[in-house]
Amino acid sequence: MNDGSIWMVWSRTDTSSNLENVYYQSYRSGAWSSRVQLTSTTNQDHHPHIIQDSNSTIWVAWNRELPVTSLVFQNDIFYTYSVNLGSSFIPEVNLTSDVGCSAVCPEDLMPSIAQLKDGRLYLFWSTNRDPQNYWDLYYATTNPQPFHNVAVTSLIAGPLKLLDGGLVSINVTVADLGNWPESFFLFLKATNVSSTTIAAQYLSLAAGQSMTLSINWNTNSVTWGKYKISASIPPGPNEIVTGDNSMTSPSVLWLVPPADVNMDGRVDILDAALIGVAYGSTPGKPNWNKAADLNGDGKVDILDAALVAYYYGAAS
Repeated sequence: MNDGSIWMVWSRTDTSSNLENVYYQSYRSGAWSSRVQLTSTTNQDHHPHIIQDSNSTIWVAWNRELPVTSLVFQNDIFYTYSVNLGSSFIPEVNLTSDVGCSAVCPEDLMPSIAQLKDGRLYLFWSTNRDPQNYWDLYYATTNPQPFHNVAVTSLIAGPLKLLDGGLVSINVTVADLGNWPESFFLFLKATNVSSTTIAAQYLSLAAGQSMTLSINWNTNSVTWGKYKISASIPPGPNEIVTGDNSMTSPSVLWLVPPADVNMDGRVDILDAALIGVAYGSTPGKPNWNKAADLNGDGKVDILDAALVAYYYGAAS
């Protein structure tokens, strides 16, 4: 199954009633679950088959022996499905009902289900519906099953260290990995002690389409510190595969205080010393240090020294 579990279905005879019903059991995290009875009928159920489609719906089909008269029996194909990973199943459906047949009735046996690349479910079975009573393979098919899966596939943010008030460039790629067009919200957040929403955008994608957005985050008035950047898409109403709906940047973004010339997270004597070394310089001078030009006016002077003095002792 999509979650890594293993499922098994089988028909089991109750020795007291001599009735045969369908059971299932799943294996996950190193242990088998208790067996669960799927069908409960006074008829005999045989040859169950189970699959999970691309939308994580679990399908089970089997053939049931039904009485035509007190002495004549015939088999029909039944199926059911679960959209909540087996917590419950819809009421069973008779696919090949032959309730109106006479003493000679076709047999429908040994169903098998598959989902092909076209997104349709195909149910195959063996039957002797041929006028000459030959055994043939029949099949029935569904409409393409909608597979809803939107994903955040890439998230890059930088620079990873910047002064308060700088711009963080964020590139995030989202994709519709399903077979259905989707419209959804994308949220970008920065998380320190609490989360700050950077952007929220409503997007629409065709099936198979991807989109990269470039967003600038202005950190003016943002609390100094280390941040994780994340992107997330709330799961849609019919989306079951949700593990790829969010992503967090693997690198930490460090927002340091203004006047932190050497960007080590604090304003101290080292920053004052760097101002002193570059004092009076302009671009092209041997002692020019662009990082020491804190106000960005093209020279290192008393205004830059004043900023170090003002923020002295600040830390992130």
